[in-house]
Amino acid sequence: QVYAFVFHCTMSTQAQIFRVLLTGGPGAGKSSALATLCDKLTKRGYHCIVVPENATVLLDHSGGYDSAWHGTVKHVRMQQAFLRYQQAQEDAYASLAELRDQPVVIIHDRGCLDGRLFCTKEQWEQVLSGCGATEEQLLKRYDLIVHMTTCASGMEKFYDFGPGSSNPSRYHDVEQAKHADVLAQQVYIKHPQVRVVGNFTEFRRKIETVVRYVFDALHIDGLGGPRIRRTLLRKRDNSDCPCGWGAPPPGGGR
Repeated sequence: QVYAFVFHCTMSTQAQIFRVLLTGGPGAGKSSALATLCDKLTKRGYHCIVVPENATVLLDHSGGYDSAWHGTVKHVRMQQAFLRYQQAQEDAYASLAELRDQPVVIIHDRGCLDGRLFCTKEQWEQVLSGCGATEEQLLKRYDLIVHMTTCASGMEKFYDFGPGSSNPSRYHDVEQAKHADVLAQQVYIKHPQVRVVGNFTEFRRKIETVVRYVFDALHIDGLGGPRIRRTLLRKRDNSDCPCGWGAPPPGGGR
């Protein structure tokens, strides 16, 4: 079975900048993918900029999340603060990227719509309204979105959380991690360029798939001018994971 992928998105035109959003459920391997991408892109002559995830930093330096906020207007106001900060942070890094004389790849460790994972539908509508933003506007901030599936989905033995784990700040249990992963796919599915990376028996293959998706986009469309509509054919591979390399997201996709 063969799937057609169409690369057709708006390149940042002020400079040679390509914007990648790396997202996914908890325990997906994003940190490893970020490090590998930066290393390989740098060796290929690109200047790599990483826009860090902001919610954890903001909470860590402000006394943490108060559980009393859950389900109240204070939770909405907190998410509005996160979204405004995320937009300002992305814009600041983009401004620095424009100073470079070489092609730049900006990798976002989560993005503006990730707040939806921690809100009800009604709360998220309030967040967007309070920030004067729409999902469509926020999606246009990225050229390519790569979703990495949590290892809690199909490879539960590798997933850990809470005190004593490899990531003590991670609080999702297995079922919550699965739910967050599915919701993250739904949040970004409206973007014209979404790539979903499933789990592999060998973790290095998962990272290699992330790198391949990014390099495919760079190779096909380049960084030197307007994007051209092109179609890629990728054979579905289900040998290792339920969402094999080249497969669309479960329940739909592109």
